[in-house]
Amino acid sequence: MYKKILLSKYFTFILFSLIGVVLSMFFSKQMDTFNYMFGKEIIVLFLPSFFVVLFYTINGFLSGFSNKIFILSLFLFLVICIPFWGQVFKIVQPNKGDDFEKTFFFTKNMIQNKTLWGGDQLLFKEAGKSYVMQPGFRYFVAVELLIFKELYRFISVLNLFLFISALFFLQKTIDHLINNKTLKILLFLLVILSMPYATKNILMGLSEWLAVFFLIGSVYFYLYRNNLFLALVFLAIIPFIRQNTLPITMIVFMIYTLKSRLKLSYLISFIAILLLPLYHNLYYAGEWRFFTSVFEWPFLNYGNSSTSVKATDISVSHLLNNITHYIGFDFKNGYIDFMEESFLFLWLFIFLFIYMGRQIASKYGRYFYYLTSIFLVLVPGILLATDYYPRFEFVNAYLILAVFLITYKFDREHIFSLRA
Repeated sequence: MYKKILLSKYFTFILFSLIGVVLSMFFSKQMDTFNYMFGKEIIVLFLPSFFVVLFYTINGFLSGFSNKIFILSLFLFLVICIPFWGQVFKIVQPNKGDDFEKTFFFTKNMIQNKTLWGGDQLLFKEAGKSYVMQPGFRYFVAVELLIFKELYRFISVLNLFLFISALFFLQKTIDHLINNKTLKILLFLLVILSMPYATKNILMGLSEWLAVFFLIGSVYFYLYRNNLFLALVFLAIIPFIRQNTLPITMIVFMIYTLKSRLKLSYLISFIAILLLPLYHNLYYAGEWRFFTSVFEWPFLNYGNSSTSVKATDISVSHLLNNITHYIGFDFKNGYIDFMEESFLFLWLFIFLFIYMGRQIASKYGRYFYYLTSIFLVLVPGILLATDYYPRFEFVNAYLILAVFLITYKFDREHIFSLRA
């Protein structure tokens, strides 16, 4: 009787509400006079998302990820926000020198001049009119600014709300697909432990969370809803947000269409969305260019010219640093930076990377999972990862989770022949 009450969704809702509200009241005062998007003063904004994900993961695991659980989760988010609700309507400024300051500059230019031109040349004077920085996120921010007119802190809270909603449907997909109780718990734990960094990514105004948002949408519509069209639409948007995801996006596209009959209209829609950067660069810059201008590879030592690079100039230390990123440490200027918000989830991810592969029964399925994950996700991340650690590692963890879930489904349906 008591055990049933303690494990009920209503009891946990009340418990999490009380704890969340008390903590919010304690930390919210730091935010009163803080006028920037991100800093230690807004630590209170980490609370609603973490408590909500923890709430629906526990209750979803025990009784299923129902609509009632989802609605209760949204109410819980709002309840925990009550102590600082008035402060979220405050107009804030981008942090000086951060990527979002550039993104905000681009979006203001687009809105003021009523143009879809990305505006990179305004900051990168020597560049042409093609994209220099990652293209897609600025348009998402522009839509939010068109709706809300100013950069309110509420926009960050709304983005947190969107992301935790997506994670609910990811958990729902995992619960639907995975029968192995241990594996299911570990995957749920990975999502919970990644939430602190996801929150930081959102509050800093970075774009990686949005790429993961569309990745989750694609996986959900393909694996849970069996809606190939929407799965492809969400998938095609991902490289527009982060172009380094193009190789794995194309592999996932081929996997999606391996079993399902691909209609011509679906293919046209996918390609049309995928080529958005090409349209922009062709129209505004007159260039047949898909990729952004990459000035330097982060693991190379450059001279006075970006072209004066020798094979012997490869920075081994940078490559080793990118490898150690996966255990939660970043080496900067001779000292070690311990990343609290990513340490636990990256250690669990390393373990899960091996463990997930062992759950795939067919030999060729395992080969596909490991080779795809290593060469199309991990290696590019090690070669290209640079600032704002662990944003690459965060995206890679979810990309590999997506590859696993799709491979796992195909393995259960005996798409991979020759059982190991």
